[in-house]
Amino acid sequence: MRFDMPGMTRDDVKVWVEDKMLVVKAEKKLNKKNANGGIGRGGEYEDDEWSAKSYGKYSSRIALPENVVFEKITAEVKDGVLYINIPKGDNNGRVLDINVE
Repeated sequence: MRFDMPGMTRDDVKVWVEDKMLVVKAEKKLNKKNANGGIGRGGEYEDDEWSAKSYGKYSSRIALPENVVFEKITAEVKDGVLYINIPKGDNNGRVLDINVE
């Protein structure tokens, strides 16, 4: 699986499995340089530069099939993209007969 998350780092992203659901949450908070929103003395911006920083939240829950090996799920954030590898176990096509009474 692949999730585009521009500006996010591995510290911003959390991934876990809960009740056979893959949960992905990410949050990038807006960091202000000082108490008045990043504006320095005399109305000038700090370091005399304009800065554009991204921030936001992302949340998703995805149902996983029965044949997933949950313990071997891996996740990696690289260049603003979250990659999740979900390995499948053997799908031996088991048939379970149900006794009808």
